[in-house]
Amino acid sequence: MMLTPQRKRRLKPYVVIGTAMVLAALVGSALVTAGIGWRGGRSTPEPSAQPRVSSGAGRAAPSAGATPPPAAQRPALAFTIVLASAGDVRIVPSYADETRQVAYFGTGDPGLLDVEAKLTLYEPGAYDGSDHGSDQKILVNGRSGFFGIHETTVTASGAHQLPTLSWQYRDRAWAVLTAARRAATLPRLEQLAGFVMAGPIYQMQVPCRFTHLPTALRPVSIEGVPLTDRRHLAWSALRFGDTDAGDPSIGILGGAAVRVELQSGAHAVDLAGNPEQTTVGGYPALWHRPNGQTPGTLEVQLPEGVATVRVDPTHAKAYPREELERIVLGMRCAPGVADLAAWYDVTAALAP
Repeated sequence: MMLTPQRKRRLKPYVVIGTAMVLAALVGSALVTAGIGWRGGRSTPEPSAQPRVSSGAGRAAPSAGATPPPAAQRPALAFTIVLASAGDVRIVPSYADETRQVAYFGTGDPGLLDVEAKLTLYEPGAYDGSDHGSDQKILVNGRSGFFGIHETTVTASGAHQLPTLSWQYRDRAWAVLTAARRAATLPRLEQLAGFVMAGPIYQMQVPCRFTHLPTALRPVSIEGVPLTDRRHLAWSALRFGDTDAGDPSIGILGGAAVRVELQSGAHAVDLAGNPEQTTVGGYPALWHRPNGQTPGTLEVQLPEGVATVRVDPTHAKAYPREELERIVLGMRCAPGVADLAAWYDVTAALAP
């Protein structure tokens, strides 16, 4: 997930479905970081002690104090953020786990998005945004919120002091909208917030499924690049925790035990002169042994593309190379990856 200096978010190379075969796990924590600790540089609050009412441009705002109906429990791998065009930008859901969802506002194709802002929707009780120091109090879409300048990360360029708008989109559930550019204005963030809608629960779809997963592994997050205006992931990511070893608080895979990746057929393992080259099931492969600083990594050149499985060093004994090979060789694609109707909901792709 690279971003050009122009803040274009290269989640992965955009994949033409005729050649795509993708199912993967977490690639980096830049997309899931939503740190919003206040570090100064705030805008000047309005003189009135009463919160200012956001215009909620983009859709009608509910009346102040309106309470949405109770929401159904969202599974960790599911989304409610609607993939859609909103005014002059596109909303692209990107990441989900049991505590939050992440989406990006921007222009261009989802796989190469010129990011304008990052949206994080927290589940009820997962984040308390009520303590914002001297941030400006406002109403966003008829509900209490704050505006200020926060040190946070939106793109791969690192943490910066950025305009941030936060509000309760339902009781005890906070939304955080952070601009990618320091010059972004409150009216523009208010306009983008007006486009935020939590729709029905839905799952992304992937073209492949697992036929072998160790019983102790449990999926904890999904990340990916959806096709334009579709819930089919042109590139996807799955991160797995280990229920036997507990949830590792320290690790180089973002707290995950194992992650699995698969690139399209346009990519190939570079075997030239690499001393770690080997074969897996007759397919060319590379094996990088784990150490304290890098994960154990198995790259396999399958007919459909390059499968990569990584194991955190803290779990290397539980998941040796042989187990990683079985995960790769157990991956199966839909009969025709170009036929979107044959793709799998994520839960079906992980079903035994």
